[in-house]
Amino acid sequence: VTWGLSAIRILPDGGYSDIVVRIQDSVSQDYCTDYIRHLTETLTEASGFLNEALGGLAFFKEVTIVVPSHWREARCRVQLAEPNPGVAYQHSDILVTQDSGTPGSLPYTQHSRGCGERGEYLALPQTFLTNWNHTVSLHTSPAKLLVKGWAKFRYGVFDEHGFADDPIYPNFYKVEDKFLPTGTTNAPVRGVWLHTNGTEGCNPASGSCYFDPEGANDEVTCSLGYLSNLPSVKSWCQAGDLHGPLPPTKHNILCAGRPALDIIRSNQDFASLSATPRLQRSLVPTFHIVRNPTPKYVLL
Repeated sequence: VTWGLSAIRILPDGGYSDIVVRIQDSVSQDYCTDYIRHLTETLTEASGFLNEALGGLAFFKEVTIVVPSHWREARCRVQLAEPNPGVAYQHSDILVTQDSGTPGSLPYTQHSRGCGERGEYLALPQTFLTNWNHTVSLHTSPAKLLVKGWAKFRYGVFDEHGFADDPIYPNFYKVEDKFLPTGTTNAPVRGVWLHTNGTEGCNPASGSCYFDPEGANDEVTCSLGYLSNLPSVKSWCQAGDLHGPLPPTKHNILCAGRPALDIIRSNQDFASLSATPRLQRSLVPTFHIVRNPTPKYVLL
């Protein structure tokens, strides 16, 4: 699998074309129908969320899903075509991977460059797609989680929260003797600090805790880089949205406090797009399900 050769294009209508989703050879074909169904449904839903979050700027228009060369149509229950000419099918923008072995394997973005620069790929562990009930119960909206990952991959933003026991990006900070969860929002988030075993009463200063939002929190509408699981969260925060001191999120530290939405909107993808309102268009992507061609050798 090759990185850094993405051929994604953004068309004048804001549609992303030539997105390649590649399933690793080591992934079992037993769940091929689950992979295809949940990938197409989630990317379709994510297209609408991305378009809404960016004020109509962009959506997913054309996606090629590449399954391994040894997978059979009978398992996938779909005709597996050859890749269209010009599609960089050997590259992965989104990669379905074998699980890391840790319970509840999460999607992650491989991103080794700086703020505002593109990442290498967005990875989806296979159980994210096969244990679907668990995925939905854990994340509420897998499609919004995918949009969060896409923004890190395509626009070079970072997580807008902290991490337990992390000295560089802690998941709490202190304001006037009160511990607050590290996260970018436009309103205070109601919730409780929990121990890693799920019991309440954890003190962030003395142990490994995580913050669990409680209740609707309907007044919180950003940021997708933090609370994508809240139904009311629709976009990333702008400079005027923020309340209180700047939290020590990974994004704030690596991007010097510049709001994620500013970085996204200044991305080169949008430099040549017209600012006029878009004509009515379908936000439902076209999907091509293809099989990775078997290498052909010529004997001389």
